[in-house]
Amino acid sequence: MKKNKKKFTFVYIDFEYLITKNGMKVEPGGWYNEGIAQLSAIVEDEGWDVSLIHLIKPLNKEKFIKKLKKHNPDVIGFSVRTGVRVYSSKLVEWADTLNKFIIVGSYHPTLWPEEVIKWRGVDSICIGEGENPLRQLLKRLENNREIDDIGSLWIKDKKGNIKKNPVQPLVKNLDTLPLPKFDIFDFSILIPSKVKVPVVVLTRGCPYNCTYCWNNFARNLYPNKQYYVRYRSPENCIKYAKRVMEVYPETRSFRFLDDLWPFYNDWFENFSKLYDKEINLPFECNLRANLLNEKIIKRLKEIKCFGVYFGVESGNEFIRNKVLKRNMTSKMIKDAFLTCKKYGIRTHSFNIVGLPYENMHTVLDTVKFNAKIQPTNMFVPIFFPYAGTELYDMSIEAGFFDPDKPFHPFVNIEMPDFKRKQIRFSSLYSKLFIRLYQFVFKFPRFIGTLIEKFLDFIWLFPYLPFNILNFLMVKYRKFIANFKDLIKTRFFKLYLLLRGY
Repeated sequence: MKKNKKKFTFVYIDFEYLITKNGMKVEPGGWYNEGIAQLSAIVEDEGWDVSLIHLIKPLNKEKFIKKLKKHNPDVIGFSVRTGVRVYSSKLVEWADTLNKFIIVGSYHPTLWPEEVIKWRGVDSICIGEGENPLRQLLKRLENNREIDDIGSLWIKDKKGNIKKNPVQPLVKNLDTLPLPKFDIFDFSILIPSKVKVPVVVLTRGCPYNCTYCWNNFARNLYPNKQYYVRYRSPENCIKYAKRVMEVYPETRSFRFLDDLWPFYNDWFENFSKLYDKEINLPFECNLRANLLNEKIIKRLKEIKCFGVYFGVESGNEFIRNKVLKRNMTSKMIKDAFLTCKKYGIRTHSFNIVGLPYENMHTVLDTVKFNAKIQPTNMFVPIFFPYAGTELYDMSIEAGFFDPDKPFHPFVNIEMPDFKRKQIRFSSLYSKLFIRLYQFVFKFPRFIGTLIEKFLDFIWLFPYLPFNILNFLMVKYRKFIANFKDLIKTRFFKLYLLLRGY
C-alpha cells in the first residue's frame, strides 16, 4: 500500500454568466459531469487521492485559495467551458500562487489551445479525450520522469517554452475504462437530484454530421477517428447503472444523455433484456427519429421507457436538411412521434430558432410541424454559433455573426429579414403557437383553415410590439418556473404523479 499518496483536485466551474442591462448575472449550476467522474476514476486507479471543488457559483480569491489549501493537491485539473473562460483564467492564476502543477482540459482548451496554454499558471493543457494522457501524466509525475512527450498534452516549461504533442488515439473499447467515480459528486446539490433522477452516459460520439454540432470537429482530432462512435457492452452498461444506484440509492429513474443508442449488432436487444431483468427502472433517453421503427418503440415501452427526446431542430425542409444537414424527412419524424404516442411514451421535441437563413416564415414551418407531430413538450432555444462547428463558419462568412463583438445576452446572430427581437419572440412564443395550431388542426377543415390563416397573419405581422411581448412572456415564464420548483420541493409525490412515474 502506498504511503503519502499524491493528491489530485479537479476544479469544475459549473454555472453560467448572463449579460444583463445591469451587468453580469450568474445562473447557478448543479450538474453532473461525466468527464470529471471518468477521469477521477483514472486518478484513483493510479493510486492517487482525488477530490473535487464543484463551483456552482463564483468564489472570490480568498475563498477559492482557502478551498484549494484544504484539499492540498499536488496537481490541479481545471475543466473549462468557453462561457466561463474569463473567470476560469482568474482561478488558474489564483491557483498558481500555490506553486502546484496545473492542467486544463475540456471543450475550451480543445477548441482554443493557443489561448489557454498562455494563461498565467497553466503548465499543461489536454486536447480531446483525457483518460490515457492523464494516466500517463500521473505515472510520470509519480516517478519524477519527463512529461514533455505525452500525446494530447501541450506542456509549458518555466521559461514559457511550449511543446505541442499530437493527439493520441481514442480509447477504442470503453469497457477497458474503470467505471466513473460517481461519488466524486455530492448528489444532494445536483439539480437532477430534486427529482431523484441521475444522468447516465453509456456511449461516446455520433456518426452524423450535423452542422451545429461539434462532433465533426472532435472526430477529426484523432488519428483513429473511425472509432469515434463507441459504446459500452450491454453487460458493462448494467454494471454502470448498478454502480449509480449504489452511490445514489434514492434513484427513481434514469435520464440517459447519450447522443443516440445503437440499434444494430444486437446491442439494443441484449441491453434491453439485461436492463429489464436487473435494473427495471423507468427512464428517458435521446433518440434519433430516422433510426426507430414500431418494433423498437414497443420494446422501449416494455422496458419502462416513459420519455424520448428527439432533435427536430426545424420543420422547414431546407433549413433542416440543407443548412443543418440532418438528412431526415418530415415523414420519418412524424412517424416516430406518433408511434411513441401510440405506445404511451412521452415525446420531447428539440428545436432551434435564429438559424442562418431563417426568418419568421421558416420558423412558422417549425411551429406548424410541431403542432402536427404533437410532442408532449418542446424546447425552442435560440441558436448560438459554437466555435468548431460548420455553422459557426457559415454564420461568419454570411455576415450574420461577428465573433469579435461582445456576446449578446440572448441573440448573437442577426439576418437582414430576421431581427434580434423577432428571433427572441420566435423562441419565447413558439410553444404557445404550437398549442394553438394543434388545437386548430382538430377543427373541421373549413373553419380550421380560416383560423389557421388568422394565426398565420398574427405570427407574420411585421409590426407586432415584439419588445413588449417578449418582456411579458419572460415574466410569465419566471412565475411558472418558480411554481414548478415549489411543487418539486413541497409536493414531490404530486410532481412524480404529474410526470407520469
